[in-house]
Amino acid sequence: MHGNVWERVRDCYEVNAYAGRGPHPTLDPMQESVGYGSRVLRGGSFRAVPWYLRSAIRLRFLPERRADDIGLRCVRGSVRQLDN
Repeated sequence: MHGNVWERVRDCYEVNAYAGRGPHPTLDPMQESVGYGSRVLRGGSFRAVPWYLRSAIRLRFLPERRADDIGLRCVRGSVRQLDN
């Protein structure tokens, strides 16, 4: 999981979002106005030093930015079995 590519997440970036301080400590991190357009990258990439290869690391990036070490994780919800 860690060290392949930086994982793009939906959260908007805020410097003190997880410290319980800052201008908007209780707002939803997915609210657009919180991050002023910047989003969060997590998990490190194959180019990162070992210290960055952990999910607690979060970096700021603009959604328009493209690089070969930035990706996303595709998720599919489980299909509910119907009883016939």
